[in-house]
Amino acid sequence: MEGFIPLATNTVPFLNRTMSVILAWIEWVLLGLCTLTLTISLGERELDFPLKRR
Repeated sequence: MEGFIPLATNTVPFLNRTMSVILAWIEWVLLGLCTLTLTISLGERELDFPLKRR
C-alpha cells in the first residue's frame, strides 16, 4: 500500500494540469463560437437592412 502513495501524489498535479489546460481550451472554443455567432448574426442584420429598404 505504501508504494501507491507516491504514485498518487505524482498523478494528482498532472491531472490538475491537464484538466486546467482542457478547461482553458474549452473556454477559448466557447468564446470563439460566441464571437463567431455574434458577428454572423450582426452581419446578417446589416445585410438584411439594405434589402428591406429596397
